Amino acid sequence: MTLIITNNQNTKGMVCKYINIKECVIENIENSFNEYIDKNFMNKNLEQFDKIIVDITGFKDTEEEILKAITRIKIIYGIQIIIIALNYKIGNELLSNLFNIGIYDFVISEDEEKQNAAPAVASGRGS
Repeated sequence: MTLIITNNQNTKGMVCKYINIKECVIENIENSFNEYIDKNFMNKNLEQFDKIIVDITGFKDTEEEILKAITRIKIIYGIQIIIIALNYKIGNELLSNLFNIGIYDFVISEDEEKQNAAPAVASGRGS
């Protein structure tokens, strides 16, 4: 089962291309991602999920707040995290910091060619 955390209505359609939506739980957050992690996420029974997809594209939080929140999830739960960061530039500091804490799965574009280039760039091998 996959947990999807987003504030973007289009995320569901994009994720459906790759994952059976019947195997997903979508959490639509309206306010701060960091606040959601503190007040809602930490109270969830996450044993049913094998991965979490976080769509950071439209979050209002600062990059530092996003990094801290995702780091807490990674450290506490040790679960696979996939980051959707549409329109983020290759080499973005937040994406690099997420890579440094052990998150290696990123979706940076709906364009398949750009997406295929992401792993090489995220690991510092791209130009």
